[in-house]
Amino acid sequence: MQPQTVWTDPGVATVGTIFGGPFAGPLTDQTTGLTFLDVDRNVTLYDAVASLATGAAFAQQHAYLVSVGDVQNVVGVILSTQVPPNSNLRRPPSLKFSAGQRVFVRSVQLSGAIEAGQLLMLWAKPAIGTAQ
Repeated sequence: MQPQTVWTDPGVATVGTIFGGPFAGPLTDQTTGLTFLDVDRNVTLYDAVASLATGAAFAQQHAYLVSVGDVQNVVGVILSTQVPPNSNLRRPPSLKFSAGQRVFVRSVQLSGAIEAGQLLMLWAKPAIGTAQ
């Protein structure tokens, strides 16, 4: 498992909601070409950046649903407004994953015209002495 994962987001032509979609995905991991990430050690989501493929901030609002086990078991939602590339005040949700878990990410566009982009997720090992 790499210290970061970049998910390719093709975008969705129809505006939707976090609860009802329409969803794109599961998204593809750019490193492996797979639509999931197998976690091989205990990790915490340290940081995340949602952007266009060029690295610029999205003009529209997007949401990323992070799931464990299968795409229906959503454990967290990352909003593009929480993790823009042009801010050092990003606030990704506090998500922890255990070795052996399979992670999926789906996206939904909450406003405007279709935008393809990417979601960068940065991983850190849990601190020594914390519950894993």
